[in-house]
Amino acid sequence: FPSHDNTVSLISIFFPIIGSFFLASQNLKIIFIGSLGISIYFLLDYSDGALAKISKTSSINGIFLDLLMHPLAVVSTISGISIGAIYVTGPQIIPFAILTIIATLISNIKDSYVWFAICFFGLLYIYI
Repeated sequence: FPSHDNTVSLISIFFPIIGSFFLASQNLKIIFIGSLGISIYFLLDYSDGALAKISKTSSINGIFLDLLMHPLAVVSTISGISIGAIYVTGPQIIPFAILTIIATLISNIKDSYVWFAICFFGLLYIYI
């Protein structure tokens, strides 16, 4: 039967995004559920590639989705942790939280050619 490995990729991105909201909580049970959501993302992230290899349906679209999803997952996770830290310690760490999120964004996007292509072609579209 046909595989839906790209569907697994698309579904998997919701787990770290929702999990990051849970990480921003002050309730330990909700934080634990958020960390499980992030763990489920990594499990699905590895399984979509394996599913594509087993079913011999690997495609450039799957690689594109993976390169797009990784920075989104990492940045959303760090954002949730940063917001949770602001709730616990107070607004004095907001500059550090913002710098952490920006540093995470830059360090993850630099390896993703997908984001480069989106920015490059977006600028071409704007200026041409």
